[in-house]
Amino acid sequence: MLADKTGTTFFSIGLFIASLTILFQTNQIHAESLKEDPVNIEINQLIDVVELSQCIFHRNGNEYSSIDAADHLRLKLRKGKRYATTTENFIDRLASESSWSGKPYFIECETKAITQADETLLEEKSSAKVKINGWLHHKLEYLRTQSNR
Repeated sequence: MLADKTGTTFFSIGLFIASLTILFQTNQIHAESLKEDPVNIEINQLIDVVELSQCIFHRNGNEYSSIDAADHLRLKLRKGKRYATTTENFIDRLASESSWSGKPYFIECETKAITQADETLLEEKSSAKVKINGWLHHKLEYLRTQSNR
């Protein structure tokens, strides 16, 4: 009687381990396919542009660094991947407004304008706060032209 229970227990443990192995391999294959997915690559490149921009990210009345903005967009991508079938869908459905409040996101980047007045070069700093949707679409267009070269 004890031998039957021991054999059944070992069989169950073996089946459990085999199931975990298959599940792990399936998840690993899925993770690899996500890494190689051209849309996923393009979205991550776009998020990297946000991160490196050193712009101020406005979300729900608060200001965030470009690093925090990129982290937030990565979180939204992880949670809402099914809405990001294209990079444009990612921008329009996930990266443009708060899913919590419905308020649009804004980005504020410092721009430098060099003007010449009385033969003297002046450097003027100004910033423009714009909806992030248009900014991201513009950056996406730029990324695509660079990758076609």
